[in-house]
Amino acid sequence: MDYEQNHDHYLIPYLEGENIESLNSELRCAIYYYFGYYYYDKSQFDQCLEHFYKVKSFVNNLEIKASVIYNISIIHKRMGHYQDAILTTKEAIEYLKKIDNTYLLTLSLNSLGDLYREKKLNKEATVALESAKQIAEQYSHVAPLGYIFHNLGLISMEKSNFEDASSYFYKALHIKQKNTNSDVLITYRLLIDCKLKEEDIEEAAKLYKIASELTDTKDDQNVLLFHFIDYFYINNELVLFEKNLNQLALFFEGKKSYDYLTRCYKKLAKYYYNTRKYKRSSYFYNKTLELLERSF
Repeated sequence: MDYEQNHDHYLIPYLEGENIESLNSELRCAIYYYFGYYYYDKSQFDQCLEHFYKVKSFVNNLEIKASVIYNISIIHKRMGHYQDAILTTKEAIEYLKKIDNTYLLTLSLNSLGDLYREKKLNKEATVALESAKQIAEQYSHVAPLGYIFHNLGLISMEKSNFEDASSYFYKALHIKQKNTNSDVLITYRLLIDCKLKEEDIEEAAKLYKIASELTDTKDDQNVLLFHFIDYFYINNELVLFEKNLNQLALFFEGKKSYDYLTRCYKKLAKYYYNTRKYKRSSYFYNKTLELLERSF
């Protein structure tokens, strides 16, 4: 029997008519915590937050409170509520410092750095990430270092410092592959971007070949190809560049992947303009504007 059946046939009937607020704090905490994760799993984030905030309001155990506040910050981030996410992450950090939970503190500082980066506050982001890096190295929290180096690479990349960005991404890959091997494709894609910006096409091709062997789905294959697409342009393989880019646009249109679709349209518009196919260029510039004006 899966958890949905347990939820529907046992837990809900058991709690029916029960005044949860009258229960002891340990049981209330367990119930609200469970419902928080239940709604998170269903991507019903408003209900998730409602239950996690209830836990936060009455729980006295600092370890649990810090963990709940950290989870609240992650949910706010998922919802795009970056300011709320920053505030709750800072709150979690203060509790984590009191209980000396260095692992979760490392994760929280990394998350704070990433949130600052999203808000284009790169100075604040770097401070938070360097703090996370220092604690992770001091206490041998190896796995979080992969994410920390990845985020430091993103900041360098946004500054167009592709050499430093590549260095961080290589470090992130080394750690991710040695430990969990999770999210490696994201780092490979950005590293390929950097190498193409540096016009190191041999290294970009090498990385693309390695990353291709790690893709399990058509989505992963096409997203990876998008990040590699400029290889054909730089290598003057314009027929392949145009053909693949048009195919990618059709794929992302079908998947309603509007971020990548917009980026495809921009590349096609620029390509056709540079090759003096102004009618086609105008068509894709208009398509780009249509997407940018839509609310998804």
